Amino acid sequence: MIEKISGQSYEDFIREHILEPVGVENMQMGEGDLEGRKPDEVRYYAPPGRNAYETLGTINRLDSAGGWIASPIDLMRILVHIDGFDTVPDILEPDTIELLSTPSALSNYAGGFRINSNSGNWWHSGSLNGNQAWIVRGSAGFNWVILTNTGSADSEFNNRVNDLIWPAVNNPGTEWSEGDLF
Repeated sequence: MIEKISGQSYEDFIREHILEPVGVENMQMGEGDLEGRKPDEVRYYAPPGRNAYETLGTINRLDSAGGWIASPIDLMRILVHIDGFDTVPDILEPDTIELLSTPSALSNYAGGFRINSNSGNWWHSGSLNGNQAWIVRGSAGFNWVILTNTGSADSEFNNRVNDLIWPAVNNPGTEWSEGDLF
């Protein structure tokens, strides 16, 4: 859709209209094998009996569904520019943010995020054999990204890693930086 409407490749459009405006310079499409690893890309590790690179030849075809290589800071730069908070100017119009954060009538999934209707938190997670990712926009004004370069055969791994940050976020005594960390 993006390519048909814009006349640009998906990757070029995202770079020009999303990544560059928020200061992300190093995100790129992955290759899906150890030999094709990009400069500064981590090495991925899979749980026993799995291959972290079993998606050989398919990563770069995944595009928005898992093909990008990004650092946590890259993802945070995007998140703080679409979160609807007034701490950093958003690149999206308020109506678009509303659409992005309104779940469908059939599920808690909205425009790219799951939405907790009780708390108002947004999140998206994903994994391949060699990685796990969490992107969270907490309704109390906190955003975070957690990336690992390993996956797990244990279905509870995702929940346990996600649960690491909540005690700090929910503790009123946690001291947070006042400055812009970017």
